[in-house]
Amino acid sequence: MGRLSSEERKKEIIDASLEIIFEEGMAKLTMRNIASKIGVSEAALYKHFENKQEVVENLIDFYFTDRLFNEQIHPEKDFRKAIYEIFDRKFSWLEGTPKLSVLIFQEEMFREFPNVREKFVTHRRTLENQIYELIKYNQNRGTVKEIIDPHVFAMIITGSIRLSILRWSEENYSYPLKEEAHKLAKEFEKILAT
Repeated sequence: MGRLSSEERKKEIIDASLEIIFEEGMAKLTMRNIASKIGVSEAALYKHFENKQEVVENLIDFYFTDRLFNEQIHPEKDFRKAIYEIFDRKFSWLEGTPKLSVLIFQEEMFREFPNVREKFVTHRRTLENQIYELIKYNQNRGTVKEIIDPHVFAMIITGSIRLSILRWSEENYSYPLKEEAHKLAKEFEKILAT
């Protein structure tokens, strides 16, 4: 087998880092442990990443920034479809790679790397704002109850996403998360619809 290209090696390092975090926790993520996991010297890792922080930032960027953080919810969309799509996209994405769920609740990582934490916080705020705009627009159209507080409801939806993922991981990924998406979307539709 030939040598890996620089990009292939970076991906191997990122994947090994995710494995370590998933199996052993953030405290075990060291350059030495990553090197051991993929069978190279520590010096070989430093050809691709300056330090652990750069590894973690690349891990988050690779798995979250393009696939999750850049999603857009258009407010003029029918809220029923939009709520369903919010849950479906997030849960389908995670169901394909359950190991990523541990990163969402990685307080140790967030304390160690505040800029990584900020990416997740910014994503949550953006999602809440998009849900707020969706609800407000649909209230103006008369398809969502006026009594609903868009700010509070946006927080409830984002909170239910996190809680569903946490419960799924606590139950060892033993059921299809996508089914949860359908149930939640249906319940929220009942609450919101006029």
